[in-house]
Amino acid sequence: MQRELRRALDTAYSRLKDGRAEPATFASHYALGLGIVAGGQACGGMTEEEAAGERAHLGMLAALFEVQARIRIDSDAR
Repeated sequence: MQRELRRALDTAYSRLKDGRAEPATFASHYALGLGIVAGGQACGGMTEEEAAGERAHLGMLAALFEVQARIRIDSDAR
């Protein structure tokens, strides 16, 4: 994977890991990450295997965000 592409993805990932982000903010950072992966693959900056791994990483971060949001909702209800 190209170094610039890796740096862009790492920046997007760091923004996605903000546990207090609003859903709209998270969604925009998620979309940015997907766009980086799609663009990187389209221009030959990453292989299919690398792209699949990055999409899986994005999916894991999305699942983690949903779990954290549910925990916040449940704790606020108490």
